[in-house]
Amino acid sequence: MRIFLTGGSGYIGAAVLDAFVRAGHHVDALVRNSEKAAQVQARGGHPILGDLSTPASYADAAAAAGGVVHAALEFTPR
Repeated sequence: MRIFLTGGSGYIGAAVLDAFVRAGHHVDALVRNSEKAAQVQARGGHPILGDLSTPASYADAAAAAGGVVHAALEFTPR
């Protein structure tokens, strides 16, 4: 199954990513920068560069997924 995951480089999200990859799923994980992208890729995920507050940056990847898991936390003052 294709999974779209937010927060895949975080503490909880990384564990979720690992579990899905171990189970043989394709995981597209939303990341903010190339450093986070490298972390996700090293764990077997497929990074999607984007911003949680800008749905257009990840809408296509989320729409293509068979499931969506939201494990991200927004730290901005908003």
